[in-house]
Amino acid sequence: MTTMNRNYFCSVVLFITLAFAAAPAFIFAANVEAKKIEGTVQLISVSNDQEFTIAGKTYPMAQLAKRLKSAGARADSEIRVQIPKETPVPMLKKLSAALTMSGYSKFVFVKPRYSESIPGK
Repeated sequence: MTTMNRNYFCSVVLFITLAFAAAPAFIFAANVEAKKIEGTVQLISVSNDQEFTIAGKTYPMAQLAKRLKSAGARADSEIRVQIPKETPVPMLKKLSAALTMSGYSKFVFVKPRYSESIPGK
């Protein structure tokens, strides 16, 4: 084996070894980032201006801040508020005020996804 072939072979073996050694670090970092993102998003659902649902349980709107905090929401958490399709604007203003007064500034209103199938098409 010539010197050039030997150096090339050693370089390839070294590269492959380093690639396998670094792979677990990238996988670990990806898992940590996924958990970090997952923990900062809170999803609540609102059907009227009197009640909201979080984690499958329904509470009076007066307990919004307390229940978000107990669910793990922090001031920098993203809050996704799922609202019905034809939610009136005054209700959105009331929810915005309640979330802002509770110290949450990152919230977004989302509508439930809706799809329908057309028979025969």
